[in-house]
Amino acid sequence: MQGMLKGSVTRWWLSFAAVALAGLSSSAHAQSGMSGAVSTLPRTVVATPTGTESRINARLFGGRIQATITDRNGDPSDFAGNDMIRLVVSPERGTAAALPFRLSSAELAGTRAEFEAWARQHSGELLALLFPGSLSSSALGRDTAQVYSQQFLLSTVLGADAVRQPGASGRFGAGGMVEPEWFSRDNSPSGYSGRAWQGLYDVTRSLSVQGRFADQREDVHTRALTMAVDYHPYVELNRTVVWRVGGLARSGVTYSKSVALDPASVSDIELGSLDFGGGGWASAFKDLGRTRVGGGAIFQGTKNHVPTGLVGDDLDYLATAFNGRGIDYDLSYGASLGFDTSPRTTVLGKFMETRNVSSDQEKPAERVTLVGLAYRTGALRFSGGYRNVSAEDLTAHAVFFRGNFDW
Repeated sequence: MQGMLKGSVTRWWLSFAAVALAGLSSSAHAQSGMSGAVSTLPRTVVATPTGTESRINARLFGGRIQATITDRNGDPSDFAGNDMIRLVVSPERGTAAALPFRLSSAELAGTRAEFEAWARQHSGELLALLFPGSLSSSALGRDTAQVYSQQFLLSTVLGADAVRQPGASGRFGAGGMVEPEWFSRDNSPSGYSGRAWQGLYDVTRSLSVQGRFADQREDVHTRALTMAVDYHPYVELNRTVVWRVGGLARSGVTYSKSVALDPASVSDIELGSLDFGGGGWASAFKDLGRTRVGGGAIFQGTKNHVPTGLVGDDLDYLATAFNGRGIDYDLSYGASLGFDTSPRTTVLGKFMETRNVSSDQEKPAERVTLVGLAYRTGALRFSGGYRNVSAEDLTAHAVFFRGNFDW
């Protein structure tokens, strides 16, 4: 039984990664710097008395691009070397100042080469506008540090099903979890859609693997994958209140590819990062007859490193700007309530919040509400239910299924 279950979960994880990577690599378009990024955006071609212009007003990650490209080579669908561009980058949210492209106070337009030189010179300002949060919050729809801390808090720190039987031989928390998610943002354009699949598997009671694959269609189509391993050893004190105190170390990788919605486009945007995190956590549970109450918190620091090999052609300056950001510190805390409706069935409710303590990024607080039902039979425990996430401009809905196996 043990080998069959482990083998089944392992095959599921391999299939998850293979399907996700296949989706990410489905496009073979080439990229060339910030000009290529602008070229992925939808445009309107307008005839003028002096020629043809392509006009762009679209969201790119966390910023808005407003540009006019004057055609000089007879093909308004491209951004050729002798075409002329005027451009302004503005924030979609926040108070950052807009950044206009200009060569001087008198010259508000330039060639593609001049635009690329300007982008390198203003890489820090562009990063703050296009990626006010982390790379993952734009590419995956949600910040990886927040996603991992929330899953860890809900599944392990607030894993009330496990501590109902202190000292049991099985692993604590979710043995395996799969979770489809749908998310949206305020003021998104018509036709926007965001969806994701998340998974978790406990290799041992102190070692877990997590993954998330997201697909977003806004003014560009972005597919992204993140996978990470976390190690979370702890000690447990069984008193009238069950206490657990432990540490957390995490490492993973994030990769995304954004392509134009127009299949004729010859540009795409590839981005990726190596993610490292660590911190501490604690939880407490108390049984009051058929009711179980608990609370817990996680404090962690996260550092993202963007290798130049994971940002595609001619965007190495963005990697340098990303890597100049400092360590990001988050605090996640929450509470849980479980009520045994029968010797085998428990109704669950959990609430948590993640707040940024210190960061070079803009990271709004996220709140998670979860309701579900758990069922125990022998060595197996299952739970399922609904999860809601809300942030400044984000709303996400998910259904989840978890299984814990005491082998």
